[in-house]
Amino acid sequence: MARSRRSALGAAGRGPTAVYSAGTAALVAALGTTRRLVVLSSAGLAVPAGAGPGTRLAARILRRVMRDTYADQARMEELLAGTELDWTAVRPTRLTDGPATGRVRTSIGGATPVGRQISRADLAAYVVAALDDPATFRTAVAVSS
Repeated sequence: MARSRRSALGAAGRGPTAVYSAGTAALVAALGTTRRLVVLSSAGLAVPAGAGPGTRLAARILRRVMRDTYADQARMEELLAGTELDWTAVRPTRLTDGPATGRVRTSIGGATPVGRQISRADLAAYVVAALDDPATFRTAVAVSS
């Protein structure tokens, strides 16, 4: 089994932040020979071309309300794209405290719409399942239940 390292970062509030990009830069520098990094980002960073009007409206509102957080998460993903790591940016939709359903919808590259929410339990199961999936390397993956 490969050695794993874990870290959790998150911004407090909706004001200007660099916690995602600066924290990820520090993690990348500390990884050494470790090649795999999975980060949680936000489904709101990209709206699939086939998204309906409700999704597009919600995305516009969220981008305005969460503009500083989303801008820093975008910087984080740009930083990852410039590395040689096998990274994955997991972009969950709205998180719920519901039970695991075992049904997770994904969109590798975030190009197709997924559902509106995902339980934290389903998200955790997906992240563990995706750790060794090369189809998720060097891309963003939108996930929902």
